[in-house]
Amino acid sequence: MRILIVKLTSMGDLIQALPAISDLACQFPEAKIDWVVDKNFSEIPSWHPAVANTLITNHREWSKRPFAPATWREIRALIGRLRAISYDQVLDLQTNYKSALITRIARGRRCGPARGCTAEPLVHLFYQQTTQVARQQPAINRLRELSSRLLNYSYKDAGMDFPLAHKAWPASSHMPDAPYLVFVTNASWPNKRLPLATWVALADYAAAAGYRVLLPWGNRVEQQLASRLAAKVDNAQVLPGLNLSEIASLLFHSDGAICNDTGLAHLAAALGRPTVTAYGPTDPGLIAATGPHASQVQATNWQCLACYKRSCAKNPADREWAVCLERIAAPQLWSTLQEQIKAAAQLLR
Repeated sequence: MRILIVKLTSMGDLIQALPAISDLACQFPEAKIDWVVDKNFSEIPSWHPAVANTLITNHREWSKRPFAPATWREIRALIGRLRAISYDQVLDLQTNYKSALITRIARGRRCGPARGCTAEPLVHLFYQQTTQVARQQPAINRLRELSSRLLNYSYKDAGMDFPLAHKAWPASSHMPDAPYLVFVTNASWPNKRLPLATWVALADYAAAAGYRVLLPWGNRVEQQLASRLAAKVDNAQVLPGLNLSEIASLLFHSDGAICNDTGLAHLAAALGRPTVTAYGPTDPGLIAATGPHASQVQATNWQCLACYKRSCAKNPADREWAVCLERIAAPQLWSTLQEQIKAAAQLLR
């Protein structure tokens, strides 16, 4: 049996798809599973032992240079790979126009959500087999339910398997000699970032507890944010530019992580590390970073929580952060992380 998974982006969404892949591998141990993914996140499918091949799309760059000869060469190469194999099932777990087009090009029975259950309208028309699946539920549950209904198998709700915690992650040369935490200060939306003052207070708590703090980043803006924090405290280190596997290794060997709502929060949680993620404009009931030692801290007593806006409408022009996230206090985040660290330590006894 051959199965093609179409799930292109983003980092958090890809990590939340891993339990569905584990379900498939458990139900069909003989199956060969391939995965189509965006180039920026192509390492993630390779982390799952059940994924045989990764097919890479670079659609973000292609859209920037649509008439470049290199773009058309890369597109033809992807189409060739999609058409080279006859799949028994092609599962679109992204369910937007880009993923539906890739699903349509691939050779195999095209499967996805029914009308009204897709991320964008009319996408269901690309599929040969559809099923109803509720959109207003945790993303991990939705992906597991969608896969199981399309391939007609059952799974145990309590048996969520992120294989990342069982993977042998090599020690990194960037690991400090002292115990350390990872602070994920970046996020794709400016209003998903905790205020700088909150991070400074958290770094002070970490210093008092004997921790160094590592600060990863993915682009120049994120690097600048991390540098601003490191300039205000003595125990924080801005990491060099690292690939996802290198960051995963640092997270895995850390004592824990405090994060904005972003992809690395999902990665830290899936690695089984004590993880605390702050939520304001997004809803942890739908997209919570999930793992055995993961907690979510949501802003309270604010009228527009989970607004899903990229900029804060209530924020004065001179503020960089969403007003709701200013209501999450550093002591609450720190105590929540300590609870998770203690719980993880007890399991090792």
